Amino acid sequence: MVNKKAQKIIKGSISSLATVSILNIGSIYPNNILENEESNDKNTAVIEDKLTTSKKDDKDKINIKSENQFNLTNGQVINKSYQVIAAGNNLIIDGKDVSNNSVKSINGNAKLVFETTQTDVFFKNTVAIDNEIIGIFNEGTYSKWHTYTYDINAKYFDSEKKTLTIAFHAGNKANALEHNIENNDDFLLKNIHMILPDGTTLKVAKYQGIYSSEIDKQSEDKWSVNTLNDITSKSKIEMGDEKNRIEILYVTFKLENHNFNALRYDLDTTLLTDGKHLIISGNNSVEIISDNTAPVIETNMIDGQIYHNGIIEARAYDTISNECQLVATLDGKAIELPYSFRSLQMEPGEHVLSLSADDAVGNVQTKIIKFVTFTEQASINEDIKPINGTTIKGDPTFYLTATDPTNDLMNVFFKRGERYIKGDSNIVEDSGISQIAGSNDKSLKNDSKNGFPFCQFDLKINDNINDDAMVKIEWKGNSNNQKTYMYVYNYKSNNWDKLNTSMTFKDGMMEIVGEISLKEHLLDNVLKIMIQNGEGYTPNQYDYNNQTNTLNIDDTTRSNYDFTFAIESDTQYYNKNINDNYKHQLNIHKWLVANRERMNIQYLFHDGDIIDDKDQEIQWINANNAYKILDDANFPYGILAGNHDVGHLSNDYTNFYKYFGKSRYVQNPWYGESYKNNKGHYDLITVGGIDFIMLYMGWGIDNDEIEWLNDVLAKYPERKAILNLHEYLLASGGLGDKSQQIYDEVIVKNSNVCMVLSGHYHSAKTIVSEFDDNNDGINDRKVYQMLFDYQKLAQGGMGYIRLMHFDNKNGKIFVRTYSPSLDDYNAKDEKDIEDEDSIIGEEEFIINYADLGIKPIQKQIETIDLDVNVYSNDIIGSISDVKSNDKIQYTWQYAPHGIVGWYAEITDENGGLTRSKVNYVNIDKQNIKPMIVIDDKESNLVSLGNSFDPLKNVKAYDSQGKDLTEQILVLGSVDVNNVGRYELIYKVSDSFGNVTIVPRIIEVVDKNNKVNVDLNYFFNKLIYKDE
Repeated sequence: MVNKKAQKIIKGSISSLATVSILNIGSIYPNNILENEESNDKNTAVIEDKLTTSKKDDKDKINIKSENQFNLTNGQVINKSYQVIAAGNNLIIDGKDVSNNSVKSINGNAKLVFETTQTDVFFKNTVAIDNEIIGIFNEGTYSKWHTYTYDINAKYFDSEKKTLTIAFHAGNKANALEHNIENNDDFLLKNIHMILPDGTTLKVAKYQGIYSSEIDKQSEDKWSVNTLNDITSKSKIEMGDEKNRIEILYVTFKLENHNFNALRYDLDTTLLTDGKHLIISGNNSVEIISDNTAPVIETNMIDGQIYHNGIIEARAYDTISNECQLVATLDGKAIELPYSFRSLQMEPGEHVLSLSADDAVGNVQTKIIKFVTFTEQASINEDIKPINGTTIKGDPTFYLTATDPTNDLMNVFFKRGERYIKGDSNIVEDSGISQIAGSNDKSLKNDSKNGFPFCQFDLKINDNINDDAMVKIEWKGNSNNQKTYMYVYNYKSNNWDKLNTSMTFKDGMMEIVGEISLKEHLLDNVLKIMIQNGEGYTPNQYDYNNQTNTLNIDDTTRSNYDFTFAIESDTQYYNKNINDNYKHQLNIHKWLVANRERMNIQYLFHDGDIIDDKDQEIQWINANNAYKILDDANFPYGILAGNHDVGHLSNDYTNFYKYFGKSRYVQNPWYGESYKNNKGHYDLITVGGIDFIMLYMGWGIDNDEIEWLNDVLAKYPERKAILNLHEYLLASGGLGDKSQQIYDEVIVKNSNVCMVLSGHYHSAKTIVSEFDDNNDGINDRKVYQMLFDYQKLAQGGMGYIRLMHFDNKNGKIFVRTYSPSLDDYNAKDEKDIEDEDSIIGEEEFIINYADLGIKPIQKQIETIDLDVNVYSNDIIGSISDVKSNDKIQYTWQYAPHGIVGWYAEITDENGGLTRSKVNYVNIDKQNIKPMIVIDDKESNLVSLGNSFDPLKNVKAYDSQGKDLTEQILVLGSVDVNNVGRYELIYKVSDSFGNVTIVPRIIEVVDKNNKVNVDLNYFFNKLIYKDE
């Protein structure tokens, strides 16, 4: 039963929620009453002594004079609407008398003071005025007494009524001000009083209350408020939902005229100019500063600008406030300024920079800058030549045209490469189905509905390729799963490296493209490539013929289902091991391992509260040993921390991290990713043709945790998500504040969520919610939300767990509740196990696959084409500063004879990189004669008597640039001692047998009697190829 007024407060913002302080009234109360084991007369006497009234009358006024004439200080900056309180008889603002528009008021906020004990942690015991929450005290005081104080705003005090009624609600763990089937806290309350700003202490004038029995029997419209005449300030008021306890207590304070010794005025500062203003009351004044102007934001980024790269810089300043906070986001993600960016690392298109600044009083300025980045990669037009397979006689010339989207100057490199296509003789193909994604273990049969099918290609790479080469792999084929991945084997780590790839669909086929360096991926010139459907892990499978002797007559018939999941939660009392309860934890895990084959048990969920007391090492050791049973059996399970595991409000994850942190699980093939050392994580399990993601988040969920959950769910839209939380569903089937936030911000928004499992509240309950994900007006998704927590039974739960049997043939999940310790189904049917009546939900029920959108699918993969381009760094030549769309041509001089692979690589100053496919050109130089070159024509003149070397400055090359100089044959001779002309014949042949013959005339001359000889004629004849 929920108070309607309370509901409104819960759904709205709790704007006046006060910060709880424990005895934060230093000058009035001594420090030694912060905590005491139990209430006693000594502490009461201390309180009474400090609150002794100067006159024994109903005013209870003490001799403490307030020195504060205003609730403002000189130079204080205020904005918007501000409540001004002044102790004088008038109120003047900037010379304008606003006294008549003011109301009589107490001189500032009052303090509500009370003591309590026996509260339990997380119960939202609440102080409220007219269902507006003043404060929540949810610490566990247990046997100790705590004194709390709350500020009570002056606005609640009415000078006409002169009374104020405050309500104390015994709260549940879910929602403040809520009174229904949920368990409410039981505690003691005493010494409730009010201290006014002038020191006056008010005792409670009237006590009223609603007993828990009346709330249970009547609707909120008929609740009877009882006058409680037997309660005094020293009474220990029994609060709670147990019999004869008060669930809602109302205390009324009575004030006198003299208590309203000030004026209160709501000042609308937006009607004032920014700057200084004078407020006068009586003989006192105060100067305040009005500030309703937001900070100014300056940035170097220009709206609408095109950027290649840069550094985002910004600053914020305020003319009045010296304190400004600037927050920046880029495309919705928080960034720290200054922030460097490169278009090469960003998606091309429009980007949104949001700059938000606020000053000391909350004025906010937001500046949005939109800028554009383009793809930096140039495109190579289709006119590239020579096309693949062309035969060229002589040196080839490469032709292409490149277009840069931002007209950057480009550098074009022509390099050697290799290319391999499906069907080539140096490609060996294989296929199979593995149990683990990213593996080619072939552990499952080819007709299996489980596992991850793959195609493997072993390429024999040519010897002329070094391991610094890059490889571009293009695969085309058919797969019935977008989560199809490309791997290359790493010989150093002995693992398959998953490539960052792009995926497109064309002509009904899937196309996957990835790149990787040959380094560490090449051994004996072999490159291994694998394309695989799916990710995650399929546990070992056992068919229904596998039986053991642990058989219960009430078991679900094994042939009626395919596999099983198990659930346990709130095992803290087992591992605490009071009265030998630990045996139940051991029984559960040993039974799971022993019956794994019989029931094909694939996975275990644990939804928190592993242990009871986070500081008790022995409890962690017990839990560690119990889960080691599963670890040693390689039994997949997931676990999270409950409130007991982290010390409730302290959120101390130290021991959880120590025993159940990421390092314990990261090596498991089903473990997906960790959030904050396994505070959250997910597992990827594929079984029976169904892809599951088991998603966990431990105690202490806030916006960051919710963001992570959403990010993970967005990564795996194709998987059926089972969300695991410690606290979610209430015993009544309702949701608390945080659970409602998770429902609204995670479950509603992610159509892949099909189940939510939780514990914390002592019961079993299942609620089904429906969603219209495609907004067509018809609900198309159901989410089963299951609470399972039997810790309130004898011995901490009697070993009961949940079993979910999945029947693929009939599309059903059979949910059972079973205790390995008792070998018993359904706790409700048992006697002498204590509090079995707390189990209000069904223990056996059926979930239809159709409700969850489950459709088992056997994964398939088929290769249609494979195209592998190997890009070496062997440069043929290059051209610099090429403009976009310029015609590019480059002749490869002395190109080798034969078939050569080549490609074009285009870069620009902004990091753009584009490579063409490798094309093969057949360079035919079989009939091209070698070349003889005589570099110096002056060497054809020899002075009489000087020496002469016929091979000096003479070179010979074949058509591929090979040096044949040493193979030159020189016919003829020169007599350097006799003037005259001499003819030499140079002859050289290449590997093809082509012969070149070059004649050369040498002139021996006398220096004293030179003969005028036209040597140009001869020199021009001295470079020969085809004569």
